[in-house]
Amino acid sequence: AVAILYYFQFSSDKSAPVENKKSIPTGSVEGLGSQIVYLNTDSLWSKYAYVEEMKTDLLEERQRLESQFEKEARAFEQSYLNFQERAAMFSERQRGIEQEALVQKEQEIMALKENLAGRLAQSEQEKNIGIQDAIYNVLNKYNTEHSHTYVLSMSSSSDLLLADPNLDITNVIIDLLNNDYHQSKIKTD
Repeated sequence: AVAILYYFQFSSDKSAPVENKKSIPTGSVEGLGSQIVYLNTDSLWSKYAYVEEMKTDLLEERQRLESQFEKEARAFEQSYLNFQERAAMFSERQRGIEQEALVQKEQEIMALKENLAGRLAQSEQEKNIGIQDAIYNVLNKYNTEHSHTYVLSMSSSSDLLLADPNLDITNVIIDLLNNDYHQSKIKTD
């Protein structure tokens, strides 16, 4: 059987044209250059004024919440130290009641810590959604005039590794975003 396959493989007519069953399209993507553009999101996040304000707001909120937690933790620590100093004077029953109160207070402080961390995470998420909405709104407005088919994202962690700088709309979008942001600040002031 192997000999028969060998015979057919090497005895076939070499001059007969081989028909390609799958045609691979070749050609350029001419004309697509103006339809595909990209946005460097690393630059966008570092140069968009609203992002800087949100970072400052989040830092201030984090500091305020940490201060609130530390105040409660110091109060608990002081209560614990006071208990240790006076424990010898308490009866067994009083000592048990005080210990239960301290355990309850410690649990409340841990719950407070989790609550504050959750509030900070939610605030950060809301701010990020606001930033994303602003970016999408500006991109949509920009695209109504320019009719790009695709707007790709390029960043240090994206799959887009190389792109023609002529297709980069980052600075234009940053200018539009910052202009909209400053206009909204003027209206609210």
